[in-house]
Amino acid sequence: MASSLVQTARLSIPNEDVTAEEVELWVKHLGPVWETDIDCMKRALQTWYEEVTQRGLKSESGYENFI
Repeated sequence: MASSLVQTARLSIPNEDVTAEEVELWVKHLGPVWETDIDCMKRALQTWYEEVTQRGLKSESGYENFI
């Protein structure tokens, strides 16, 4: 499962370097809801993005482009 999450994280951000911290946060937020209800996954993705922006890993304006 972890390798699937990492692969998806990398594919989701093809033109940017992905840090280990971003991947760890991806697993933290999306791991528990992976391959479950799509609405749960969308909420998890949003909370992941909120945390990476709070930590300064992504810009706040990039969420719309990310999705």
